Amino acid sequence: MTVSIFGSTINGLATENSDMDLCITSPEMKDISDYKRIYLENESNSIFNMDVLAKKLRSHGMCNITVVKKARVPICTFQDQQYGIDCDINVNNCLGIENTNLSVEYMKLDSRVKPFLFAFRLFVKSKGINDCRKGFIGTCAYTMIGLHYLMFVQKPPVIPCLQKLTDAICKSPDCHFKTARPIGGCDVRYHDCVYIENVMSNCFINTLSVRRNDSTIWHSSNGKNVGELIIEVFQWLSSTQNILKPMSITSNGHIPREMNWRKHDAIFPDPFDLTRNIISTCTAIGARVISQEFERAYNHLRRGSNFVSVLNVNDRVPRPIDPKSMEYRFGPRR
Repeated sequence: MTVSIFGSTINGLATENSDMDLCITSPEMKDISDYKRIYLENESNSIFNMDVLAKKLRSHGMCNITVVKKARVPICTFQDQQYGIDCDINVNNCLGIENTNLSVEYMKLDSRVKPFLFAFRLFVKSKGINDCRKGFIGTCAYTMIGLHYLMFVQKPPVIPCLQKLTDAICKSPDCHFKTARPIGGCDVRYHDCVYIENVMSNCFINTLSVRRNDSTIWHSSNGKNVGELIIEVFQWLSSTQNILKPMSITSNGHIPREMNWRKHDAIFPDPFDLTRNIISTCTAIGARVISQEFERAYNHLRRGSNFVSVLNVNDRVPRPIDPKSMEYRFGPRR
């Protein structure tokens, strides 16, 4: 059995107040059925049972332990008393680990990707538009929106789509796309052999990106700096319509609606689990507030204000009552 760190602690997008995400896995867990998992979640001696996990954490000196059973992925939240680190721990969220690995691979491609995503996430946190219970979008989903923008909206694109690579031919026999095996019935393949050659500048080469003899070369002609990309993504998200238009990091075309997504206002399929909408909590009212925050920041930035000035946590657009939000329907988080 292994405890793995994933999420922002691994991909380098964590801020000072970020939680550490942990996942307990073992080889035999990877292909466990939903029926078996639900059974184990109620077994009195199973690590899948969050109450059992909470007891084990308590016995090892962890504090402020909270069990969250009804989440899509049940978790225990706790604090490491020795270091004061807040943590979330789950069991068998292998796709969460794969999502982290995918985001790291994208950051290796171009030195602009990581600071772009960091600044993007920093802004949404400062404005509180990352609170899913209030009808907004979770921080991790904003990472995917940022990648979607760099692939499909920014012209010319900054990075390619690693899951459906175009304009380049993979020649690496060891590429993850050729060697990865399904996890939980999901295709987790993506190309990890890509090396970007930017015809505009050599400044965007990531030091973590190594050109090998069998690297797949993808040519970029985008020479914009991080500041320009941030201003332009803020302008793009100033439109509520762009938030409510279905998005994906595997396609810029038609995205089919799953049957259980009919009531969802915003759609963005998980990169691997295409039946899961990662922005299902975003309501039409929430999307309007999000776009208003981005529009206000965009107007400040284009007039010459610096980025720090738009991070003022006390300067937020008014929040209307949102009957579709989880907070309205189920009450504030306890």
